[in-house]
Amino acid sequence: MTAVKLKLKIEQGATFRKRWRWRSGGVIVDLTGYTARMQIRPDVDSDMVLADLTTQNGKLFIENKEWFGIDLNPEFTAGLNFEDAVYDYELVAPNGDVWRMLQGISTVSREVTRNDN
Repeated sequence: MTAVKLKLKIEQGATFRKRWRWRSGGVIVDLTGYTARMQIRPDVDSDMVLADLTTQNGKLFIENKEWFGIDLNPEFTAGLNFEDAVYDYELVAPNGDVWRMLQGISTVSREVTRNDN
């Protein structure tokens, strides 16, 4: 399997929610027991992590045994201060196998309207 290249455009200060299905041979893969992890870094070789997203910290999800996705609240996206960075999204099977599902560039569209109260 080859990871799908996908550009993620996150709007700073807004909800960001996306979900996908994994199909193999036209059949939806059962994701029962899977976890997910994703990191955003300035570039592939960087040690700096701009965002660390997992099912454990609630930023990624596995839903109804067939959907995987990202769910970022406005408070989280408001704190994103990069313009362009790289990411990949991995699913981890119960047996420890790791499947890279998505990869590419993540951009943040800077927010103009802010709640400064």
